[in-house]
Amino acid sequence: MMPRTVRLSSLAWTIPAVTAALVVAHSSGGALRSMPPCSLRVLRVRAVGQADVPFIDGNRFLREPDNANRVPGPDSSWFVVRSTAQHTPAIYLEDHHTGMSELLLDRASGPRVSPDGSRLACIIWRSIQRPWTLVLLELKSRRLIEPALDGCASPYAWSPDGKWLVVMVTPCQSATSRLALVAVPSGHVAWVDSLSVFADYEFAWSRDSRLLALIRPTAIDRDTEEPTATELWILAEGGKRRCFLPTTPGYVMSEPKWVSDSAIRIKRSRHTGGSERVVIQIGEDTRP
Repeated sequence: MMPRTVRLSSLAWTIPAVTAALVVAHSSGGALRSMPPCSLRVLRVRAVGQADVPFIDGNRFLREPDNANRVPGPDSSWFVVRSTAQHTPAIYLEDHHTGMSELLLDRASGPRVSPDGSRLACIIWRSIQRPWTLVLLELKSRRLIEPALDGCASPYAWSPDGKWLVVMVTPCQSATSRLALVAVPSGHVAWVDSLSVFADYEFAWSRDSRLLALIRPTAIDRDTEEPTATELWILAEGGKRRCFLPTTPGYVMSEPKWVSDSAIRIKRSRHTGGSERVVIQIGEDTRP
């Protein structure tokens, strides 16, 4: 599961693409909207079986690291967040077999390696006004790319083909959540959604990187700031095509993970208590 966004008041080091024929329009609040016909629908919601293992669990670069400050790199290397003499976080490239240790980026944290091991996405502290700036580092050339996100970035996730990064962006010191797709290696930014409530997106790429499952909070509890209502959407073609999938009314969805090209495992909970994990099976809508 992607970590929840840490608010600016508690800044920490561990910050860490359905071929649907739709016509898309945006509401004034930024919410995703699709006009019929949508070629995807929910076929069924079923219990989780033993074979329903998320594919990212078998990928050392895509799955959530056990330690966000020490993530695996190519071969026997690791990207490690350590404190410098100035007591600021920095990302080092280390190889315990050879003893190599190289300072890559100062004032940096949240390292996540691209699936082919050629690039590193991370967060850099630029200033008090820009504390969480997403950058991409080309590991071979050491070229640094800074997408024009203009806000505090987290969480974010690589697509399995390494051609996209999905990232939630909050204009720093504001209460607005937006979603962007960053093209790699150009760094071009495509804005695909914004929320009418101050909450975190949750998302998951399909194995072939064609589909992005997106859970959008639509209401939150004022006291706990936790979602009390959510929607499930599927995005494709760099966010240009999208489909709303009505699923389980009365439940709050979270932790989306693809277990096959047409099945997403989620956790669903009732706001009053109790939760379970289910698999949402999706497919082409062949109904007349």
